[in-house]
Amino acid sequence: MSKNWEDNKEIQIFREYLRIPSVHPNPNYEPCVEFLKRQAQDLELEVKVYHPVNDKNPIVVLSLIGKDPSLPTILLNSHMDVVPVVPDQWTYPAFDAHMDDQGRIFARGSQDMKSVGTQYLGALRALKKSGTSFKRTIHVVFVPDEELGRPPGHGSALLENTAGEKVCFILSKMMDLRGKEIAKIDETKKYEGMGTSINVTKLSGGLQNNVIPSLLSVTFDLRLDINEDHEALLKQFQDWCEEAGGSIEMVFERKDKKTPATKLDNSNIFWVAFEKATEELGIKVQPIVCPAATDSSFMRDVGVPSIGFSPINNTPILIHGHNEFIYAENYLKGIEIYQKIITNVANC
Repeated sequence: MSKNWEDNKEIQIFREYLRIPSVHPNPNYEPCVEFLKRQAQDLELEVKVYHPVNDKNPIVVLSLIGKDPSLPTILLNSHMDVVPVVPDQWTYPAFDAHMDDQGRIFARGSQDMKSVGTQYLGALRALKKSGTSFKRTIHVVFVPDEELGRPPGHGSALLENTAGEKVCFILSKMMDLRGKEIAKIDETKKYEGMGTSINVTKLSGGLQNNVIPSLLSVTFDLRLDINEDHEALLKQFQDWCEEAGGSIEMVFERKDKKTPATKLDNSNIFWVAFEKATEELGIKVQPIVCPAATDSSFMRDVGVPSIGFSPINNTPILIHGHNEFIYAENYLKGIEIYQKIITNVANC
């Protein structure tokens, strides 16, 4: 069965992209840039490469100029980087883009989210071939990098106010808060992005097993409910740090400001066009608040309405997981779906 897909041009392009190991913690984006330049040439699209931060983190923009360039443009966004893999947990090498007899393409990025980037390109390829024109200019964007203690003592001493005591206090408070959030969310809301998620992701510190550490570190990943009061929550954390004994430094690796969610009603012409496309395709869409950190947050910060959508269906969600895969048939169906959505949104 897979032999039919082996010769499909879109599948070939997709698998070529998947074989580029643009993987953290030290992704090399140059092969991605060269790949995308070739795609732009094949599609006869304008291509520009920007380096707003440094030379190692390019942003690649492929552009199809619309009939009325004065109108607000459409931006189709995806990221080039992928999360790390644990090789011995994968059935096939994560960057071989192996396709089995069922048409499953195994590769890191097959779901998150190299598939979306090349599906955009596949949709534009089909639309250009059919002679479809657009009022609005379309930009296909590929971005990078989307993710004081006290003096130490001997292990036999019963010192007070140690780093360990403070970590235990904070952990207890955070886990109590986590339990309250879980209790608030019933089964019908679990996947709608409501509620604040709290998870411990890293614990570190200590020198050896018989020395009380002067410094311990605990890292929490929090994704806030859209109705959460950011300032009140921050004040709560600060109070807990003082209650724990003070001398606790709170550092944010990332702290987004609160921005309003994109409106999904008749006031948003792009949502109306998107919804009409999915209805005409017979696709049922359940809007959710995405609990993950996406590039859309930066768009909303500057007032640009943003909608995240992936046409993957009937597939186990393996984003950041082992043996991540997508069915070739679903991938190609996604290109067809994007053709309709892009046409509607770029002509609204």
